[in-house]
Amino acid sequence: MSPYPLNPENQLKDYAKDVYRQFLEDRGLKEWRGEMNIGGRKYLVLAKPVYAEQGCMGCHHQAGSEFKKIKEFYSNSQGYAWKPNDLMGIEVYRLDLKNTLEELNSAVLTFFLVGFVFLTILLLLLESLFFTLVAKPLQRLSNHFKKIRQGEKPLRPFKAEERDDEIGRLVKEFNALAIYLEGVQRELEKSLAVLQTMVDSITDPLALISKDCEIILENNAFKNWKEKECAKELIEEVLEEKKAKTRYYEGKGGKIYNIHVYPVFEKRNEVEKAIILVEDITERKKMEERMFLLEKYASLGQIAAGIAHEK
Repeated sequence: MSPYPLNPENQLKDYAKDVYRQFLEDRGLKEWRGEMNIGGRKYLVLAKPVYAEQGCMGCHHQAGSEFKKIKEFYSNSQGYAWKPNDLMGIEVYRLDLKNTLEELNSAVLTFFLVGFVFLTILLLLLESLFFTLVAKPLQRLSNHFKKIRQGEKPLRPFKAEERDDEIGRLVKEFNALAIYLEGVQRELEKSLAVLQTMVDSITDPLALISKDCEIILENNAFKNWKEKECAKELIEEVLEEKKAKTRYYEGKGGKIYNIHVYPVFEKRNEVEKAIILVEDITERKKMEERMFLLEKYASLGQIAAGIAHEK
């Protein structure tokens, strides 16, 4: 735009006159930018000064050699006696803010939608990868040891493909633990078998009972004892007082027993279990009764003999 343009369409517009004047007043100003309301619409305006150079005089100076030819083409061309370094005009760039914002909003929305779709796909891929590489092996490992704990599987190492990541190292540690526990289990089974043999060698009924009267360990004599019952009150007394107790018990068919209950001490001196030993004292009681009768009859005989002697 210029106050004296060759092309009338480049005439300095009203909204640009103030900018042109600022460039006139400040020769050091290289650029101007700001918002303007032009024709009821907001624009972002960028303006730069255009200074006359010697090479421009042929066309733009009213006495230039080419000015007459341009005048014939643009009948309304305005000539002016420009000098070098004169401010011939300004270059103006306008940006419609409304249209630009609409385009920007559309671009942002498109970018957001594309980004959202991309992130969704990425998350699905990561989830699938996580499930395949992490969750699935851990789930299989968990199910393996769960079945071992529930007795559905023997204690054996977990079979899985060789991996050098954290999951692979975790599986190796679990397998090492499983091998160790398998050895411990075998030793415990051997010890339990020896203990069971020792317990079975005892002819009197013997059993290890929990505080809920659940049989943990018993010998053959206790299994075959027909009058088996839980002396719950006696067990509760032993667990509470933490000392052994004996109770006299008359069974069926004239059987007589002494039931001995011994506390089993665990960590921190706690008692959660008890040992029951059933002693059959039937024959002993009968022997005691016979001895009592013999002694009684002997006493009566002595009394009778004494009376006869006195007579």
